[in-house]
Order: sequence, then structure tokens, then C-alpha cells
Amino acid sequence: MIGTFNVGNIFTAEILNEAGTSVVLANVGTATTSPVTVIIPMGLPSGRYQLRIKSSNPALNNAQNSDVFTVTSTPTIAATANGVKPLSVCAGIALNLSASDGFTSYSWRGPRNYTSTTRSPQLAAAIDGTYTVTGTSSCGTATDSVRVTVTPLPIPNVGASKTVYFWQRPFNLPPPVVQDISMLGQGLMDSLPNKTLLLPMLLLP
Repeated sequence: MIGTFNVGNIFTAEILNEAGTSVVLANVGTATTSPVTVIIPMGLPSGRYQLRIKSSNPALNNAQNSDVFTVTSTPTIAATANGVKPLSVCAGIALNLSASDGFTSYSWRGPRNYTSTTRSPQLAAAIDGTYTVTGTSSCGTATDSVRVTVTPLPIPNVGASKTVYFWQRPFNLPPPVVQDISMLGQGLMDSLPNKTLLLPMLLLP
């Protein structure tokens, strides 16, 4: 911007649309002398823009805008597990982690020192904990996490103190069960080795 400027003049940079016909952001840098440092703010949508410098005293716009430049925003990243977030699964279920695209590299970290550098790593069995992914692009990094809750499988309560009966299978008759052996017939009991009975059993009078 060339001209004569009065005391107290301030130069202000503006971002215009690609055609240079409307202001997108009114103040992205100020200075009292040249040059004017311009900071492209975070959150500016990806697109093509122009820059314009204006003065405050006198109030003038630069006769020529800058060349068209391109802004590429840092994409946000989203982490999921088996397609959802958060995830609850039973023990032994496979785990498929995934992160949104738009990054040149990925870094996953999780429980039990788990790491991976692929976008969508897979585990044969899910591990309980939080999995965090960091994506890196030419415009910076972004991070997101997903919580995975693993429920252990139930364990059958079987032990030496438990009595298990099999239908129509032989079993040893404990002594307390038969109080009066004559009720079953002495001849029948004498014919059974080790007092073994077969169920079901029909005793006729």
C-alpha cells in the first residue's frame, strides 16, 4: 500500500473471498508500519481467498489485493471401536478400531502398552481400556479416544462339594439315602455290585 498516511494511522489486513468482492474476516493483522503480519485463524474453512490491506488515516483500501491463496483446515479425527463409541463387549470378542481419514499418519495407544500405526488396527480379542489415536497432517495433529469395556465370561460354579446327577446313568448310592434296605428287597440289593442303581427304576410290589 503506497501513499501518505497521517499520524496514528493503522494498517489492517482483511481476508476476502476468492473473487475479492466480500470480506470473510475483517481483522487478521494490524500494524502502524509495513509489513503487516497476518495470522490465518484456526477454524477458517478450507477454500481459496485473497488478502487486502486498508488504512485508517486516511481511510483507504489497497488498490490491489493479494494473489489468491488456498487454506487447508486441519481435519478433525474420530475414533470408534467396532463402529461405535463407546463399546461394551464380552471377553473374547474381536476388536476393530477405526479413525477417520484425512491424515498422512496415525498413532494408536491403548491398554497393556498397545500401539499401532495403522488407521484401522484389529485385535483378536478386545482388551478393556481406553484407546487413543493421533492423526498427523500437513496442517498439524488431532486426537480422539474411544472407551472399550470388556465383560468377563461367567465361570461355572463346579467343585468337589457339588452333587451332579445324570438321568439314566449309574451312580453310587450314598449310605444315608437308604435307611431301610428291606424296602428295596434284600435280594435286589445283594445282586447289585457296590450298591449301584440305574435310574429311572421301577419297583413293583
